[in-house]
Amino acid sequence: MTTQTQQWLLDAKIVFVVGDREFDNREAVWRVLRDLYFFRPDALLVRIGMPGASQLARVYAKSNGRALLTAEVDWGLYGTSAEAEAERWVFDILRPQLVIAFIDGNNLPAVKCARHRNIPVLEVLG
Repeated sequence: MTTQTQQWLLDAKIVFVVGDREFDNREAVWRVLRDLYFFRPDALLVRIGMPGASQLARVYAKSNGRALLTAEVDWGLYGTSAEAEAERWVFDILRPQLVIAFIDGNNLPAVKCARHRNIPVLEVLG
């Protein structure tokens, strides 16, 4: 882990976890979240109610008694843009200090949005 990554983890009170829906590397998610909570035990984990990395983060938080907030995706109201709306809500309302992106090779819109807002992004390849 780099010094910069350690500093991001120390500074992050609200952490937005994003990732591919097909991401299934449980060990990678748990390793990164263990590191997060080592540096910042009071971090609030935020996720969107989607399968993949987001679901693995939920299981980790529940299994380890960690604070977790799920922004539900309202497909009925927003249709195909529901996931993007939920992400926008997280960025606009919660203002995370770090985005952890679990990636299986796809470009994630949340990563682009975080970088546009100058929010550090920790990318974890699956």
